[in-house]
Amino acid sequence: MKADELLGRLQGVRQSGRGWEAHCPAHEDRKPSLTIAVGESGALLLRCHAGAGCPLDKIVAAIGITKADLFPGRATRGTRDGRRRIVATYD
Repeated sequence: MKADELLGRLQGVRQSGRGWEAHCPAHEDRKPSLTIAVGESGALLLRCHAGAGCPLDKIVAAIGITKADLFPGRATRGTRDGRRRIVATYD
């Protein structure tokens, strides 16, 4: 997933410093508390700054994606026991 795709799923997005701020979808947010940045590897970095901060699992679930979607050039495949694993793909 690219940054613009992720930002399109969030509310109250605005540019901030080296990334963006938005309303955290994992809790009732009156002012933007979620920061979004792109890491050196291209991974999307999300962090909720409200109170103790929402766990990443809760944030991605509220957006309707998985943690694997935050990493470019990677895909997930199912395993025999039903768990998911990240598999690198090369373009």
